[in-house]
Amino acid sequence: MNIKKLAGTIVCSVALVAGGFYFLTPSKVIKVEAKVKGYENVAALEKEAEYIVVGHLEKNFSEYEPTFNYTSVGRVGEFYTKTDIIIDKSLKGDTDTKVIPVLQAAAYVESSSKYQDDLETIEGFTPMEKGKEYLLFLKKAHDGQSYSLLGVYQGKFDINGSDSKERGFASENSHYQNLKDEVEEKYKDIFEK
Repeated sequence: MNIKKLAGTIVCSVALVAGGFYFLTPSKVIKVEAKVKGYENVAALEKEAEYIVVGHLEKNFSEYEPTFNYTSVGRVGEFYTKTDIIIDKSLKGDTDTKVIPVLQAAAYVESSSKYQDDLETIEGFTPMEKGKEYLLFLKKAHDGQSYSLLGVYQGKFDINGSDSKERGFASENSHYQNLKDEVEEKYKDIFEK
């Protein structure tokens, strides 16, 4: 009987440890370096943008399907997540609809060894969050049907200042913080709602 209890205790202990690793291992943010076109100021963003809109995500970023395109040698060549943005206000350019597809430079990577997925981003880009409004500087994407943010992260600004991940990114990236300050000053009627 003691051997059965010992065996049961060992099995339960192993299951608890394995479950702990699977469920409690936190997700990581994987930052991929890339050549990103820099925008010196808000005038450069405005000049290059085909569309300037105020909008918000239709659903949580994690609910969208990520896209990974691979090179001929099997490496990830490109990744993004196509999200639906509801346009609240258009400042430049006309769109045919109130909901547009926007490619965000981040994608959740599924992990079989843990419960939480890792987030792969280009240059530390932080995805938009549902329920938060953003000022977006957009251009047509390479597929001709979607839109992409100018300069990966330089074309996205949280209007209410409630996106803590974006605030953290801005505190680490002085260029983005300077650009954000200039955008907030230029578009203060939007940011002061």
